[in-house]
Amino acid sequence: MTDDAVAPALLSCPTCRRPVATRGPARPASFPFCSERCRWRDLGGWFAERYGVPVAEQAAPGPGEPAQ
Repeated sequence: MTDDAVAPALLSCPTCRRPVATRGPARPASFPFCSERCRWRDLGGWFAERYGVPVAEQAAPGPGEPAQ
């Protein structure tokens, strides 16, 4: 059995929450987004700093301690 013979699994577009096929011919080229528009909206969110990756703060080394 090939992937094309299996019904496509669906998940939600991260931008608009519309269903998006994960495999087969119904899978969009913009996967995991449902469209190029949603892909560009997401990228714009990163540029506008609406999203971020959490970073653990590191304490500054004290006197006599080597820097890491």
